[in-house]
Amino acid sequence: HMTLPEEQALWACSKRQKAIPSERELNTYSVQKEAAHYACERTVGDHRDALAAFLAARLGRGGANVTELAGEACRKKAKCLVRRPGESPENRVKAQEEKAKQISDRVDELIKKEEKRAKRRKRDFDKAARHSEEAARRGDEVEL
Repeated sequence: HMTLPEEQALWACSKRQKAIPSERELNTYSVQKEAAHYACERTVGDHRDALAAFLAARLGRGGANVTELAGEACRKKAKCLVRRPGESPENRVKAQEEKAKQISDRVDELIKKEEKRAKRRKRDFDKAARHSEEAARRGDEVEL
């Protein structure tokens, strides 16, 4: 199944533009560019045999526009626009929600542990203070 345009991460999608990006724009680091790079690298690596066969066959005929052929190879053979069922936007949101819930539950657990420790420390402190007061009173009574 193909990802619908409205469900795509727009920053990660290459678009043909009239204005060619400057060298500085191309060489400026961004998390989005890094993510797109690794996603593309992974996709090409996973489908390298199919890509190689497709490109060899099409380039062997001659007259092919290499730039257009590379895009076609990625779309058709590397299935660049196709997501696995588990990668649907709904499933990705669900996975992120589950991860956030696990983190939240862990934080709640840590808070409860810390509250118990604080309560225990206060109880121990109060007990020590009472003991100290009792000892002081006994000492006061003896001195009289």
